[in-house]
Amino acid sequence: MSRLSSPLHQTALHLGSRLASVGLSFILFTCIGRLIQADLAAKVYFFTFALGFAIATCRMVLQLGANVTGTSATTTRIRAVQQGYRDVAFLMPVATLILSIIVWNLTASPLLCVLSVISMIIAAADVDMPRSTLNKAPIFSFTFALGTAFSIFLIIYVVPKTIEGVGLAVVGQWLPFLMMNRRSLRFAFESARRVRRRAMAKEQLARTTSIALISCYDGVILNAPFFGFLALSARDAIDLSLIMRVHVASLPLLPLIMHWCNSSTFDRLCQQLSLSRRAGFFIGLALSGLSAGAVFLSFYAHFGQQPVGVKVFVLYAITLLCYSIFAPEMRFSTERLPTIVRIKLIAGAIGTYLITLLLFSHERYINTLTVCLSQWAALLGMTFAIRYFSHKQPLPPT
Repeated sequence: MSRLSSPLHQTALHLGSRLASVGLSFILFTCIGRLIQADLAAKVYFFTFALGFAIATCRMVLQLGANVTGTSATTTRIRAVQQGYRDVAFLMPVATLILSIIVWNLTASPLLCVLSVISMIIAAADVDMPRSTLNKAPIFSFTFALGTAFSIFLIIYVVPKTIEGVGLAVVGQWLPFLMMNRRSLRFAFESARRVRRRAMAKEQLARTTSIALISCYDGVILNAPFFGFLALSARDAIDLSLIMRVHVASLPLLPLIMHWCNSSTFDRLCQQLSLSRRAGFFIGLALSGLSAGAVFLSFYAHFGQQPVGVKVFVLYAITLLCYSIFAPEMRFSTERLPTIVRIKLIAGAIGTYLITLLLFSHERYINTLTVCLSQWAALLGMTFAIRYFSHKQPLPPT
């Protein structure tokens, strides 16, 4: 039991913080829906997803760029984290441009564009990453819970009930996490200073591009319907927003598992449970996600005073299972793919998916079900493609 004491302690702290964070997120979600008009609420929801997607992508680039081997020496893990920060720094100009365009398209607010970019840059330093290499507990869920409570307070009592006002409150959701990230900003900056000397080579450009594509793949697939080019009805927009909000909120173990993968903790747990890393990853996400999703949908139906049909839960559950199959392959298999294969595979799949949505964006049969079907196909198709091409590569030397 002594070997499990630290993981169990971290799990309890993480799940407690996560439960508070998710509960407050749904209160925030319902407050937005109640306090402003439906068309404005949909735009605020989309803005929330866009900002969260940008920050999550930068954090994932750091994870996959570092590609930490949990069983390696501490100094080796720290050097890997430094490489991850260089990848994030190289990506940041493009991420800034894309986020600014999306936020402007949704809100037409220069202030929200500037604050969103600043939030993304600071959040990309991700203090949890260096903490994970030292086997310290993550703090993201705790700080995000504090930020969500602060955001609810702002929406109810402070900001005007406009897109810009509510958008400012949503940005405030990230404030405590950004304040904690000041501890890792200097380390990230020192690591990223070498970008000018090292990152201009074609190899580095290709590497960063491939990592960015992998990191944002699931985010693009799941969030593309909210980019503003689909002619969704108000009901379909709300249903899709609810499915995505529940999906994001009901992955309580994902940040912790990703955190553990940067040390030997996850490997030890899987060995004690006689599971492979992929099986442990899938089971952890699927079981915790389905349980949490049922609770959160019931919570939303009760406090939001809006009916949640069986169809929404079924679509959410299938989306969660597809993601739970995809996530382990992304974490453990993509590192074996050659850079050029990763770029062609991910860019081709994203392009095909977006073109398909664009071609049918104004047709009557674009609805919640057809969008979900396209998302499932994209996630499962990429899972099998990664597995196929990674198995064709020679095993790394031991």
